[in-house]
Amino acid sequence: MRTLQTIASTLGGGMLLALAATSGAQAQAWLTIDLPDADQYSPASAGMNANSTIAGTYSTTDGTSLGFVRTSDGTLTTFAPVQGGTTNVTGLNKKGDVTGFAFSQSGAQSYLRTADGQITMLTAPGGGNVSAGCINDSGTIAGSFLNNSSFDGFVRTADGTFTSFKIKGGHTIYVDALSNKGVIAGTYDNGLHGYLRGKAGKITRFDVSGAIYLNVAAITNDNVIAGSYQDSSYKTHAFIRQVDGTITTFDEPDASGSTYVTGMNDDGTIVGSYGDGIGRLHGYARNALGVFATLDDSLGTNGTGIQHISPNGKMVATYTDTDRTVHLARVNAAATGF
Repeated sequence: MRTLQTIASTLGGGMLLALAATSGAQAQAWLTIDLPDADQYSPASAGMNANSTIAGTYSTTDGTSLGFVRTSDGTLTTFAPVQGGTTNVTGLNKKGDVTGFAFSQSGAQSYLRTADGQITMLTAPGGGNVSAGCINDSGTIAGSFLNNSSFDGFVRTADGTFTSFKIKGGHTIYVDALSNKGVIAGTYDNGLHGYLRGKAGKITRFDVSGAIYLNVAAITNDNVIAGSYQDSSYKTHAFIRQVDGTITTFDEPDASGSTYVTGMNDDGTIVGSYGDGIGRLHGYARNALGVFATLDDSLGTNGTGIQHISPNGKMVATYTDTDRTVHLARVNAAATGF
């Protein structure tokens, strides 16, 4: 799961200054989640599994970067796999296992945190730095690692077997999404091209017409891919790649600015955010029939960002209130009206 912070830095820096506003009819569907000692202006990033467990990262008032896991009963646990490091959570599976990486003076160190709190640090053959990108329900982890002067992709199965992969003629591989069938989607050549890697290792490349940068957000178990791309005018649009290779692009109908994709589930519902042209974001969902719903939190006045959608249709969002304090929220599927 590539976070909103990452998308903001790669697709346009002002994106996170805006996050929330919703209709009164939707308000009951939104649950604010308070993170302990959270920095007022630091947005959390998070994902959610089919059991409504949420995992992500946030910064505290003293600048500490923590990971967190919140189970469906409201129990919230924080963790730091590397003391003094900057914690990033990039994947969560149905069992509650979490993966990600931490930046420290030693470089990027990746980890697996099981649902019972046990943490295992991950290394590549030769001891190279590893950046874990995602985890599926079988416990397979995929990501990138530094191999001499290039970043190659890797797959690590639950038994610890590590397999690396390259893309012929390409370099700087990003692993952004992993299905429960072991299929990987991501980008290479610094985000210029997209690819699909089958479980057996077959690479299928793809491009989005007019794109100078791609970000893959999700892949379904049927190998449908969704993400965002930036055009030559630095405006961001959404795309969907079907199993047959057909690519459809779209903008949220009310968008005056960019349209971002941050998630998709197996029902074909896509979520993300769009700009209104006056410096504020709004959340949205788009179902498999192409019907859109704007998702804004009633407790905020400065924009909403939808970060993730779970298999059961629940979503994770951030919103910013009148004091520009950023909050995390869980959004019920009913908020879309689909």
